[in-house]
Amino acid sequence: MARSLTLKNLPDDLYGRLKQAAQQHRRSLPTEAAFMPDQIDAFKREGRP
Repeated sequence: MARSLTLKNLPDDLYGRLKQAAQQHRRSLPTEAAFMPDQIDAFKREGRP
């Protein structure tokens, strides 16, 4: 089942980085934010901080 996600009160620097990543991946901001935990887990598995 699909769910919706609303992002509010993000710091400007975080918003800018998220927006840039979303544009690079051709995703919306909420969709990019939903992928972030997967990316963090992948970095941890690779031993990256």
